[in-house]
Amino acid sequence: METIDMIIKSSTEFYNDLKTDEHDRYRSWEHCYSHFMTARKENNVNLDYLSLQLAFYLASWGMYRGSSFLLQKDYRVHIPVVREILSNEYDSLAGIECKDFKNETNQKLLKEINEFIATYYD
Repeated sequence: METIDMIIKSSTEFYNDLKTDEHDRYRSWEHCYSHFMTARKENNVNLDYLSLQLAFYLASWGMYRGSSFLLQKDYRVHIPVVREILSNEYDSLAGIECKDFKNETNQKLLKEINEFIATYYD
């Protein structure tokens, strides 16, 4: 099984599990995602609000634990990442379907955004 097929399978299983609890911590992804998708359609984006959404999403996944440098930062540290995520360059990734992760152009864009984020938080 290819790596991307394993990711698709795992994602599907995760989503099916998520349906059982409407207040599960994993729903923080849905909240964050919906705010970012809405922001992509707006002209006057509230970067502060989106940074707060991203911070809460990361916190729900344990990224603000004692050993994390993020614990020493406020949520506004995420503004440059929010700007990059909302860049028109990545429009094709917004709302992407699982099958489209195999597309070479999308893989290149995913690699680029991943490298930006990794470098920023390093």
